[in-house]
Amino acid sequence: MKLLNIILAFFGLHKKPEVAKENEKQTPSRAPGNEPVDPDIKSQVAEEPEKYPSELVNPISTQLINNSMESYVLLREPDRSKQTLGTFTITKNNAVTFTCKTIELPWKNNERKVSCIPDGVYRTIRHRSQSYGECFWVQDVPGRSEILIHHGNYAASINPKTGTPDTKGCILPGEKHADVNADGVPDVTSSVNTMKKLREILPDAFELVVRTKNV
Repeated sequence: MKLLNIILAFFGLHKKPEVAKENEKQTPSRAPGNEPVDPDIKSQVAEEPEKYPSELVNPISTQLINNSMESYVLLREPDRSKQTLGTFTITKNNAVTFTCKTIELPWKNNERKVSCIPDGVYRTIRHRSQSYGECFWVQDVPGRSEILIHHGNYAASINPKTGTPDTKGCILPGEKHADVNADGVPDVTSSVNTMKKLREILPDAFELVVRTKNV
């Protein structure tokens, strides 16, 4: 028997142990993408929010409505010493569908009734006000309450009919910026008609992005 094994070994015919095959059975190969995932890691991946292109998300936030991409952005002018002028724009599928002008109080560290609200992203809902009728309520503003988007023409200026400005922190939309009462300070025009248009085209709830233009 030893002689036979020596002869087989000499000609390379000696049978080797099937160690490799046993190893293959213990660690079967997997196609790419089928590797086992740790349950904790898997749950973390599942909870990670869906990412959109950076040019849409920053600085414009997006919302999926009927499988389309929409954004609602209030872009403010950088000089807010006397009042805050801005432009409100609705974008759908990267195309502007509506735009109007806005006016707010100046920036005074978010003080109640004398300052505009901070830049940020705010959930906004349709609302009925006793004073302004159907308007939109900007939710969860830090340190503030009842911030609305409603009709009005004057922020730094005095409304000649009431003797006061038209806002104590709310956002007033209009067709364009113009000096309505000839006091040298810009106001917004056609605010009532602009609000009517907004009530027609805005959803009942949306995400409002408020930011200041880079100088």
